[in-house]
Amino acid sequence: MFGRISRAFLSGTIILAGSAAITFTSTVTANALPRGTIELREDFDIYQRPSGTNDSPLGFHVHVDTSETRHIQGDTAILFEGAVHTATLEGDLRDGVIRNGSLSFVIHWDDQKTGIYQGDRYFDGYLRGHTVEQDHSSRTAEWWSGDNGWTATT
Repeated sequence: MFGRISRAFLSGTIILAGSAAITFTSTVTANALPRGTIELREDFDIYQRPSGTNDSPLGFHVHVDTSETRHIQGDTAILFEGAVHTATLEGDLRDGVIRNGSLSFVIHWDDQKTGIYQGDRYFDGYLRGHTVEQDHSSRTAEWWSGDNGWTATT
């Protein structure tokens, strides 16, 4: 059905395609996130309350606008940015980083305050952490995610 030249050409094409697929697969595998890395969501809620109080928590919604996976200081990390809002305030989320089971981000609020957030994913699936108001290290708060459905890579 096919001549010898056609068969040789077809075999070469298949070998080249296979090599390209192996190369592509290797590239994707090299960028895989480490085991236990928090899987970022596009939308989620966070609650916070001043440290050492039983005040009613302030809640805010986070929407992630952009995210990318990069290598930083020898680790594979997820970088993200987005927007946040409460019933009365809005802000910009910047410098978001997820490495393994930890995350950090900065929120620049419309009222000119800046919060520096750090936290971890806990065994029960919640994110929990601590925030400090920039330029006012005595103003701190504890924060937690609105639900416990946060998963990590396996």
